[in-house]
Amino acid sequence: MKVIVDKAIVLRRTNYGEADRIVSLLTAKSGKVSVLARGVRKSKSKLASGIEPFCINEICFAPGRGEIATLTSSRLLTNYTNFISTFDKLELANNILKSLDSHLEDNYSENYYQLLATAIEQINCVNSASVIELWWLVNILKISGNDINTNSQIDGQKFQENARYNLVIDRGGFIVHQQGSVQSETIKLIKLSKNNTPSKLILLMNSDDLSRNILPQLKSFYRFHASGKY
Repeated sequence: MKVIVDKAIVLRRTNYGEADRIVSLLTAKSGKVSVLARGVRKSKSKLASGIEPFCINEICFAPGRGEIATLTSSRLLTNYTNFISTFDKLELANNILKSLDSHLEDNYSENYYQLLATAIEQINCVNSASVIELWWLVNILKISGNDINTNSQIDGQKFQENARYNLVIDRGGFIVHQQGSVQSETIKLIKLSKNNTPSKLILLMNSDDLSRNILPQLKSFYRFHASGKY
């Protein structure tokens, strides 16, 4: 029986039968995998500790003839659950897992695993859920081929210092407008988020307020361009 060993993060768990679970996982090398964890809901199960949400786990699984593999062993590598008592961060983490689970039905790149691993680690240590969420949306759009244009305006013109802009969702970028809802500082923050983690972005002045103000538009941008639900 062929057994695959990989690092994995739980996306979704569904109770099955009297004591089993079907677990949807994002792995480092094997993409999105669904496994049957037999007897995992029993109190003495050796599999339970290695398929907890918001953790980096090492799993061994045997591919089956159908879509669902069999989990043969699992162990916890890194626990990132210090944030679960903070409601806005727990809600964000759950939304990220749900959106990625649906997004990966039609898309896959090994970059998704690293992005999710970084997201969970950052949620665990960065206080601003708004900055983390902005970073997440910008980067999942980027790796799925729907990058927000922060190099120039949609008409090719350079960005102007202290000007205001509108985000034109169907054209993938910004255009200057006297009564625009987006500040030039927000566009700089979005651009910086493509190459910096939230732990660095939070050090920028007003990053939390800027993130909070642009988030509704970024969510609309994601829903328009990406296949996942958010």
